[in-house]
Amino acid sequence: MLNAIFFAASLIAAVLITFPAFLASRIDGGIGWPWAVVFVPMWVVDFVALVTAVRAPAAEDDGSVDEEDEELAPAGRFSEDRARENLERMKRRQARKIRNSARRVLRVSSVALLTVCQVFVVLQLDSVVTWPIAMILNPWFAFKAMHAAYATAALIPILLGPSSAASGDGEDMGGTPQPPRSSALSANATATADED
Repeated sequence: MLNAIFFAASLIAAVLITFPAFLASRIDGGIGWPWAVVFVPMWVVDFVALVTAVRAPAAEDDGSVDEEDEELAPAGRFSEDRARENLERMKRRQARKIRNSARRVLRVSSVALLTVCQVFVVLQLDSVVTWPIAMILNPWFAFKAMHAAYATAALIPILLGPSSAASGDGEDMGGTPQPPRSSALSANATATADED
């Protein structure tokens, strides 16, 4: 196993070293290869990244699950409570599946957009096309916009936080209905006044 890891690391290092060497030789005029040949080591890396992005296990596939999903409801609980907990658990699992699918699409489309951008650069360098630089870099801009949208979508729940916990009304973090704090305080004050 260790030999395979070192072999893969050596192979990746060799490919990553050959691209700058080919690039420098082509720029200096030492070789007259077309730019498509110069970029072959980079496309090997892109192919490996694409295969990795497609075959990478989702969080659910690698055995990681929420601790709450593994907890069993205590035997003394009402069946309605268990049914509600099971429904919430199913909703969390469905949301996790959607998140995992979105992450896989993001990974694959990221590699695809970067590869398309490299192809456009090679076509421009080989004078196959004469596009403006903005058109050549459109896949890069789409890649950055996609990641910015994903990062923003991931930050929104963190920035907003749990809205019901902030107000003190509605449900607590576990999903159990809680009385409004003002009525709980007034009920407590009434109970202490009755004792006197």
